[in-house]
Amino acid sequence: MTELGWGIVGPGGVADRCVAPAVRQAPGSRLVAVCSRSLDRAQVFASSNGAEAGYDDLVQFLRHPGLDVVYVATPDGLHEEPVVAAARAGKHVLCELVLSIDVESCLRMIRACRAAGVVLGTHIQHRHSPANQEMRRLIREGAVGEVLQVRAQYCLPSFAAFGGAMGFLRQHWEVKATPVFDHPRPAWKADPAVRGGGVSVNTGPSAVDLLRSLLDREVEEVFAYSDGATAPRGMETVATVLLRFEGGIVATMEASQRNPYADNDVVVYGTQGRLASLGGLRLYTDGDLELVNAAGRRRTEFRQGNVYVDTVEIFNRAVHGNGEFLPSGVDGLREREINLAWVESTRTGQPVRVQRHDP
Repeated sequence: MTELGWGIVGPGGVADRCVAPAVRQAPGSRLVAVCSRSLDRAQVFASSNGAEAGYDDLVQFLRHPGLDVVYVATPDGLHEEPVVAAARAGKHVLCELVLSIDVESCLRMIRACRAAGVVLGTHIQHRHSPANQEMRRLIREGAVGEVLQVRAQYCLPSFAAFGGAMGFLRQHWEVKATPVFDHPRPAWKADPAVRGGGVSVNTGPSAVDLLRSLLDREVEEVFAYSDGATAPRGMETVATVLLRFEGGIVATMEASQRNPYADNDVVVYGTQGRLASLGGLRLYTDGDLELVNAAGRRRTEFRQGNVYVDTVEIFNRAVHGNGEFLPSGVDGLREREINLAWVESTRTGQPVRVQRHDP
């Protein structure tokens, strides 16, 4: 397959620690250009990652020779402009989660990419974990029988919540990268007008997306409780959410920035067994998969993978016409619809039906 040239808009922490190294490591891709509000930052990042050029102008960046794919990692509320511009320039787009904090903005991005005939993906790496992929396959094959309930937890402690030290359980691997910059928590992540919320946009969407993928069903209703009423600027730090899926399956989801020893497991309970992705919602996912049924207990280990490299490879294949990249832009829209119901439920103290939109 032809090598694809990747570009990055917004060389922040995730781009630096995870995505740029993954683009370098994934076969069939290379980083060719970087765009930032700071020309110096763009050029330093580009040079350190073997890219050809750094820009502080989006139009010039999109004209860079050999640019095929744009990874957008600007603040959440500012995704639309680079996504739409990239689509109109004929570039495929992988957009960082969340796709947008506004439903209408999601729709404009999806429609722009569809009109241009380019791939639009939402960057949620947990779907691509080998353990989670195997979990989905086993569920579809009926390994646990009829699914009854699901439990998921995604807690990602902030440095601020623990006086600068996270101290949560170490994982079996870390992304093999030497970041170019230090990345203190940016001010925009504390601004609800740009960020859109706390854990409801930080860890919650990844858990919701994985549950939608595992069950292959849509969420119909949400009932949520959080500390949003008392958290600074209303940006919740802890939440428990009930999700009612099509067919009546109920999922319990926990999201937190204040739990340093969370297991971050996903557990599916069925009429014929229990299936658990242990650590399936960690930030860097390798994890174990455990199946418990009448035959006993079986655990499979998944080690030394790199889910970010997997993501880049899967996206490259989609660009070449070999399969669909998931989560798609529409998946990003569905996350936003569920999130709005979540926020409304915490405000009213009542279950809220998810309002779906036709993309």
